[in-house]
Amino acid sequence: MRTNRPEVAAEYHKVVGDLRAQLRESKILFTGKDNSPANFKLNLSGGGATQDWTTPRHRHTFEQIRYPLSGDYTIRKGEVLPAGWVAYFPESAWYGPQLKASNLKMLVAQYGGPGGLGYWSMPQCRQAMDSLKARGRSFHEGVCTWTDKDGKVHNQDASEAVEEEARGHAVEYSPQRYKDIVMMEPDGVRLGEGWRACRCGAQASGHFHPSATCGSSSSISTRAPACPSASRIRSRRCSSRKAR
Repeated sequence: MRTNRPEVAAEYHKVVGDLRAQLRESKILFTGKDNSPANFKLNLSGGGATQDWTTPRHRHTFEQIRYPLSGDYTIRKGEVLPAGWVAYFPESAWYGPQLKASNLKMLVAQYGGPGGLGYWSMPQCRQAMDSLKARGRSFHEGVCTWTDKDGKVHNQDASEAVEEEARGHAVEYSPQRYKDIVMMEPDGVRLGEGWRACRCGAQASGHFHPSATCGSSSSISTRAPACPSASRIRSRRCSSRKAR
């Protein structure tokens, strides 16, 4: 695992390129092992944009945890994830169109899901994006666009297009384990509900059981109101367990 501090961390979009719309500041805090099913990335995003940032409705082959620290984050039309709440984005679950306000600051963890497809590395993403551009494909507002030999225009989610290029074949999404995003309000979790709090007041907001495929599980913890400035997102190996 590679770790970093926000003030010296690399800027994600400068390393990978901008798949979406407006360039936003997104610092790479933690990264896992490339080409591993358990690969992951933790970013601190916020600032650097003069306009709101949007994406079309889409889904991923990996899983995500999103924790807005401040500002407005619209997951889809009419639904906002408030600052201080935590959201679990299961593998293959649809969401969007999302809107990230220019004032949004958010922690985003992305990691390989139970389908075993892993999380593609930043070098793989950059190489795939450059390859697509070299073949005449363009990226605008989260969409990859190209015209085939018959003159027909095609539009595809930018992230999906880049992943297909990186993998060398069409993306095959695993069956959904959860129908939708799971939104959690930490203040609604009472201490002592089968969870232990640490000395600084951290409390678990959710726990998602492993699958037999990837043998890992995730628990999400956030600080109590007395410590609003930090969060803790952890994964632990549990390869001996079967999915419940």
